[in-house]
Amino acid sequence: KIGEDEYPHLVAAGEKLACAHFMSRLAQNANRYWSKDSCRESVEAFRAERHNFEYFLEIYAQRRETKDGDIVESCQTFLDGLPQKCMYLEMCVLPRFYISILERLLETFDSETQPVHRVELLCLLGHEYRKAGEKEKYQQVTMEADEIHAMNHAEFETNDLSEVFFRNSYVRFLSDKKDRNDNDRIEEETKVVLKVSHDKLGEHPERAATLLYAGIFEKRHKKWDEAKQKLNEALELCKTCLGKHFMTAQCYKNIADLYFFHQQSEGKTGLDICFEHYAESIRILVDLGMIESKESILTVKNFGLCHMRKGNFNEAMSFLTKSKKAAEKEFESD
Repeated sequence: KIGEDEYPHLVAAGEKLACAHFMSRLAQNANRYWSKDSCRESVEAFRAERHNFEYFLEIYAQRRETKDGDIVESCQTFLDGLPQKCMYLEMCVLPRFYISILERLLETFDSETQPVHRVELLCLLGHEYRKAGEKEKYQQVTMEADEIHAMNHAEFETNDLSEVFFRNSYVRFLSDKKDRNDNDRIEEETKVVLKVSHDKLGEHPERAATLLYAGIFEKRHKKWDEAKQKLNEALELCKTCLGKHFMTAQCYKNIADLYFFHQQSEGKTGLDICFEHYAESIRILVDLGMIESKESILTVKNFGLCHMRKGNFNEAMSFLTKSKKAAEKEFESD
């Protein structure tokens, strides 16, 4: 307080240094999150200094809004692989805070001078609006992202990761519309992004995400064999490049979902496979210390339903109750 009154220039300079420091550490933590078997370590590193990271994220957004060149330049590492940085952030903070940061950052990127980052942020926001059931906002930001992408092909051709991330987001948007007239286009777009991710990314988490989304789309269209193949490919790739990671748990969960909804035609074996995959997903989430986080709610809930279908009613009640408690803690009343 004395510094702000008597030496404001020193306080301002110190704040810039601290902002650069914590944004750099945030970028390092995000890179660790996407490295093999370091998911828990990176999330715990954020939790240990949550208040500092959240405070300087807001300072960073504020200084970008006021066009502070020093902050923009010193925090450049945060923008390298921006979608991966933000997806890590999504795991660490509450939804309201995360959406607020995305919306504020979006306003600081112009579609003419920085189209790639603007498209990335629009897609990230669209994902959050989709989860919140805000369909009009979801459609609005996705349509804007599509328009900017169409006008800047050259920019995206030199940014393979951003290209795949946009295409994954756009195919997910088309699939979520559940319009049969889009089925042929979804299939065509999915083939394109699978090829691009295979040729350009190799063993990369975003390629695993591409396979994961493709498997989910095939499941929605009841193409069970194709869905099973792609989901298992995604799982093997996650185990190779991420190891024990939230995304690996998500692959197990989605394979379990496939057998849960399709097991009637496969008999007892299908339900057993479903149970084993949910159980493995739960084990990973427990090991990561994420079993009570918002990202685990659906997995825990579905495992409870699986127990119920097997006739294990006490276990079913236990998991459904855990899911309910996590939802009450993580989300606003709904």
